[in-house]
Amino acid sequence: MQEDPDNGTAGRVNNSPMHQHICPHCRNASVPNLAVRWSSRESPAECTACGQLSHVVSSTSSGIWVFGVLLVVASGIAALVTQSLWVGLAGLALMVACNVCAWRRTELWPISKTDARTANKVGWWAAIGAWVVALFVN
Repeated sequence: MQEDPDNGTAGRVNNSPMHQHICPHCRNASVPNLAVRWSSRESPAECTACGQLSHVVSSTSSGIWVFGVLLVVASGIAALVTQSLWVGLAGLALMVACNVCAWRRTELWPISKTDARTANKVGWWAAIGAWVVALFVN
């Protein structure tokens, strides 16, 4: 990806063949797309240029996932109603296109390494607590 003044990367050069997100710390297009897709407060994405951490807000990543599921269900129902496999495949293609477009437009939020570590510990303790409660509330 070369300089592109239209998408906010003017003055920054990224020679990666894959889409990269803008780091909120150094403003370089150097956060890998796959890292962004799997990022959360507990396991943030790391910028390859400055080494700082950032994440996608959980409501955004959940919304993308739910919208994708709704598109698949709606296209499956439409395919059954019309008795056409092509309608289902078109809906599946629409879901993939919307998913890719939505993930490319997501905004990254900066997070410190200590906050990420704390969020990770809290997440584990919450999971253990939920497991213990589920074990005894039967």
